[in-house]
Amino acid sequence: YKKCLEIGFGAGRLLNAATYLFDHAYGVDIHKHFDKTRSFLSNENYDLCLPGNMEEVVKDNSIDFVYSFIVLQHLDSIDTFLFYADQIQRVLKPGGVVNIYYGINKFNKEDYITIDYEKMQDRGSSLFLSPSYVENIFNQKGLSTIKHDIASKKPWLSSKTNPSNSQAFIVCKKQLITVE
Repeated sequence: YKKCLEIGFGAGRLLNAATYLFDHAYGVDIHKHFDKTRSFLSNENYDLCLPGNMEEVVKDNSIDFVYSFIVLQHLDSIDTFLFYADQIQRVLKPGGVVNIYYGINKFNKEDYITIDYEKMQDRGSSLFLSPSYVENIFNQKGLSTIKHDIASKKPWLSSKTNPSNSQAFIVCKKQLITVE
């Protein structure tokens, strides 16, 4: 009887798999083509929502597992990332786990930087985050880090010659008793 939430479900590839592994799967995304996603999903044990109505669809402390894969690096601002961090803390059950991937800031020592899509040739990441900043954000929300590392989006490309190739991921568990 486990429930999951995917942030940035897109066409529904991972969400479709989740409907076979979880009792109920939720998906949140900014696009308006939910009808196309619904036509792809095989099961009926899911709900889709926009960020603006997440609180109506996904109840507090109701989710066992939150995940996002190769999505958060496309966010347009740090405020959007912080919104999702707040939502993750809100929806996760005590003991629940989150696993997100994000664009890593390898360019400078700032907590985050944003780059305009129009200026990037490969339409890569627009939001790059410092790993220590991400870990601090989640730890402040009562999420204990289990693992935090760097992964390659395209293992055949070197992250040294193509810095936009790498991203970081963090796995956290919501504490059973939240610390304010």
